[in-house]
Amino acid sequence: ATMNDYNIFFHLENVGMAYTLFINNEAVAEVEDPYTPADFLLSPYLKQGVNELMIGVRQSRTPELQENIFQPETEQFENSYLFAQRRLAVRDFDIVLEPDTTRQYGKLRLDVVVANDFNFKESIQVGFDIYNPKGKLMEYSVNEIEIDGHAMDTLHFNPDIYHAYEFKWGDGQPPLYDVMIYLKRNGMLWEYIPLKIGFGKTEYRDGSFYRFDKVLHVQKTPFNALDDRKQTYVEIEQLKLRGYNTLCPDYPQPKWFYDMCDEAGMFVIDRANINSPTDSNIRSVGGTPANDPALEEEYLTRVKSMYYRSRNHSCIIAFCLGGNPSGNGYNMYKAYEWLKSVEH
Repeated sequence: ATMNDYNIFFHLENVGMAYTLFINNEAVAEVEDPYTPADFLLSPYLKQGVNELMIGVRQSRTPELQENIFQPETEQFENSYLFAQRRLAVRDFDIVLEPDTTRQYGKLRLDVVVANDFNFKESIQVGFDIYNPKGKLMEYSVNEIEIDGHAMDTLHFNPDIYHAYEFKWGDGQPPLYDVMIYLKRNGMLWEYIPLKIGFGKTEYRDGSFYRFDKVLHVQKTPFNALDDRKQTYVEIEQLKLRGYNTLCPDYPQPKWFYDMCDEAGMFVIDRANINSPTDSNIRSVGGTPANDPALEEEYLTRVKSMYYRSRNHSCIIAFCLGGNPSGNGYNMYKAYEWLKSVEH
């Protein structure tokens, strides 16, 4: 009863196999992708008193989408946890700090999605602070909004951040700004989310990557997070010394990997958990899985999971739909179409 004003979520990773999530003997989620961490809202399925949560592990029904992909050995369910969030809270956000159109200062583009899961209209203050890498407060703002019951609203912040060119991020340069998103209710701090963001903009045009309007010479190498975080950082620093500036993982990585690349100034081309080399050249229906209409939703699910997990990290310069070689076809096209629709 003490949790009635909260939503309860379950963060699940390192399951090792496909799985079914049961709450009080009710199947509430079927997951075929064993490698991408996932978050589940539990509250609609909970009851007063004791609740039972069970994970039924099984073989994936789509093993053809993850051929020859092997994660480092970890303890099953490592880094999985339950967490609670108020029912009037930040549901999502998009953040980027990029050059303005005149290329003289920085422009923070921050969209904060606030959700009200109570039954009635509620008022909340939504704000942010941003500090430069030397700790100086550069900008802040607070706005009050009313949100109807069981509704969401989005606030858009677009302040100018001056002297940003003194702290350019990328290609081995890791200065990061500190950003705090917060909610206040009746003047009291209600929720806060600390973030780090680098100043820069990566564009792809005419067959080349551009960084700050200059050609970025991408020196990429395959790389996946090791089971040891410290050793992973050492390996990343060694790759930088050998002239590499871009990492290409084989599947979605743990969150700390992207945080680490942000701190190291290392670019990342993220990849969905799709690797289907068998029959990749057979474009007919029933040949490559990429052209099997029955798998369209699974392709979209995996690409969306990749995108929403890593899109706010400064290190991300591109997204890869699948491993090489993976077949092309209708499912890949629909995934590409969706990705282009959200990443303008």
